[in-house]
Amino acid sequence: MSTGYNEPRVFDPGNVNIRNRPRTPSKPRRSSAAKYRCAIRPAKNGEFIAPIANAPCARLIRAPSNASGLPSYLAMLKQPEARMKYWRNTRTLGLILNWSRVGFVPANAVKTCGHEQNKKSRRAVARSVASIPTIAPDSNPMKKVLTAVLALAAGFASGGAAQSPLSLPNEPNVWVKSPKNPKLTLGRASDFDSQNIMSPAIARDGGRYFLFYAGGPSGPKTGGELVRYQLGLALSDDGEIWTKTGRPLLPLGERDNFHATPALLRSPAGDLLKPDGRWHMVFCGNRADDVEHATSRDGLSWEKDLRSPIFKSAYAPNLVQVGEEIRMYYVHKPTTSDGKPRAWEIHLAVGHDFHALKPHPANPVLKLSQPWEKNHLFYPYVLREDETWVMFYAAYWLNHPTAGTATAIGIATSRDGFHWTKSPANPVLTPTPGSAFDSIYTSGQAVLRDGDRYRMYYASRIDMIHKYYAIGLATKTGRLVSPR
Repeated sequence: MSTGYNEPRVFDPGNVNIRNRPRTPSKPRRSSAAKYRCAIRPAKNGEFIAPIANAPCARLIRAPSNASGLPSYLAMLKQPEARMKYWRNTRTLGLILNWSRVGFVPANAVKTCGHEQNKKSRRAVARSVASIPTIAPDSNPMKKVLTAVLALAAGFASGGAAQSPLSLPNEPNVWVKSPKNPKLTLGRASDFDSQNIMSPAIARDGGRYFLFYAGGPSGPKTGGELVRYQLGLALSDDGEIWTKTGRPLLPLGERDNFHATPALLRSPAGDLLKPDGRWHMVFCGNRADDVEHATSRDGLSWEKDLRSPIFKSAYAPNLVQVGEEIRMYYVHKPTTSDGKPRAWEIHLAVGHDFHALKPHPANPVLKLSQPWEKNHLFYPYVLREDETWVMFYAAYWLNHPTAGTATAIGIATSRDGFHWTKSPANPVLTPTPGSAFDSIYTSGQAVLRDGDRYRMYYASRIDMIHKYYAIGLATKTGRLVSPR
């Protein structure tokens, strides 16, 4: 039996002429569906469902008339095929998203519909919706929906004006990509980083920012991307505008002929550590994943440790010193008994110095386990916030709307740094389809606490010509994870 306005209705986004508008017996049935046409239109590639506003024919649930009461209605979004619409009083003012298909809300996909004569209301809705895309592309699907709905609710609770998106209580990660990305791009044709730039490592020292990276002069299509990578450095006074030093930090050797994935010795909070006044860096030295060690007095001039390699078969090492113990998280590439590759895992080695590192008995500390992850985990980056350890990691991403191969970034948390639980909100940073610099890959991340916010520098990719194309920045204000 119908219960009038309190009855949730099912909405079919494929039918633009549905007349399932909630009605009361006292209101006459309108004969023309044209007045209630809903502009549910996919983007050009057919992958995204556009948000709509002021659409009386598409009511799903009736939310309270103020923004503060809205979060109790968001539980429905945990359902696999969830759709939601916010109403204020008896007007339909809000957003519909198809959970199974939406990837992000492009600004050019915003449409409005509803009463043809209600132009003022539709314009107000459009202004509020237009503020959503700056956040939506940088978050995973759950956060996209929640943030967008709260943004609309806040706008109309204050009379229809566009508002800044609200933060959800206990929402662990809302990362916003810089509108001025990318921060670092490929070098000139004659430079060592002319075709690839990847795996950033970030530090702040003496009021200056140091961004280390790996660069290469060739790419996958040339067949030469497996050699001649070297480490580079860019400097900045504000973490936004960077200047490359323009030369490799270390020369290649006969054995260490491929320098990549640099990582600095850091405190649990992620700050640079300089035991005995020296910087310490580890990196992969060849395709066998030998881990090399180097030191510096100023972060600018570096010397190889002649006792390298300090560890074998460990890709993308990441360093944290806890008390007197050095912890090195890294990517382990297991194989089957007949030598075939298996899914990559995150492992841990510990020791009292760089030359005493041994695999930890808790290995593997992180494996493939979430639906969005495909094939491999890689690029661990670990720090501690208060008493909670946080690991950023990357994986091949199954849900890219157009690309067959893509990567995204997730997080996991731990009480001891050995046993980890992945966030249900993963992935926390994904590619932006159609972007000129990070349309298919976001990975190789490095994170730094800077005042009241975190900076995440990440490597990006747009095609199969360049392994990685640029380094971008995403920021998050406040905490990484909610207090337990």
